[in-house]
Amino acid sequence: MGCDTASNQPSIQPAPQESIQRIVSLTPSLTEVVYALGQGEKLVGVTSFCQYPPEAKSKEPVGGLLNPNLEAILRLEPDLAILTPENQGNQKRLIDLGIQVEVIPHHQLSDIPRSFRSLGKLLQIEAEAEKLAIKFENQLAQMSQKVSQLKRPTVLICVGRSHTDGNLENLFVAGKKTFYHELIEKAGGNNVFPDSNVRYPTISLEGLLRLDPEVIIDLVPDLKSVGRTVESIQMDWSSAKDLSAVKNRRVHVFTESYISIPGPRILNLLQDMIEVLHPTLEEESK
Repeated sequence: MGCDTASNQPSIQPAPQESIQRIVSLTPSLTEVVYALGQGEKLVGVTSFCQYPPEAKSKEPVGGLLNPNLEAILRLEPDLAILTPENQGNQKRLIDLGIQVEVIPHHQLSDIPRSFRSLGKLLQIEAEAEKLAIKFENQLAQMSQKVSQLKRPTVLICVGRSHTDGNLENLFVAGKKTFYHELIEKAGGNNVFPDSNVRYPTISLEGLLRLDPEVIIDLVPDLKSVGRTVESIQMDWSSAKDLSAVKNRRVHVFTESYISIPGPRILNLLQDMIEVLHPTLEEESK
């Protein structure tokens, strides 16, 4: 009588992938992604800049963005360290300590849903991550569509300047290789700054006057630490009275924490920009 020898052989199963239970995040935007994925309990360490959601503040601090405390990270025994290319200089040092490292870009809007998917795969929650990514992409498209047929004002985004003396010289502005440029376009505006290889170039007051944007957005996420008020910052701009944005009272100061973090809350910034670029949108849609 013949026998099926194959059925008597033990089946060889691939070894299960070891699940990640302990994560150190070295970037605020990725910290927010982990929480958005519902995996915040796996975060054991974050940088001092990881302030959202509030629960992140209770995690073990591991230093700054560019100068993390490697000894503190090692003590936490993480299964994974996540960082963006801006702090990639620490990648080799972490790997040398035996820590798995994942570098996840957050330069463009498309990187945000991509980071949901990347972390979802690493954390073995791909279905949930895919739902979150699709939701983000759909919301982004819907918001952009809402303003796609409206008049597009020229816009300048100031991402940094000296706030101690109110000087408008040496403004750092968002160039066309940044997620801010993408947001301007999605919000129904045109970036007034010409194309440049520098992501955040500096511009003088004279150069600003030549560009003469219709709308200026001044980003000041550290408003309290610089000891200023929104009103005093707007007063700084009044010194450039020949600017169209100043004459027409279209200088806007944004101070929310999410304005400098290219993570899940970037849609909040997009909504803020839509409102100041198209202040009559609600009336027009009625």
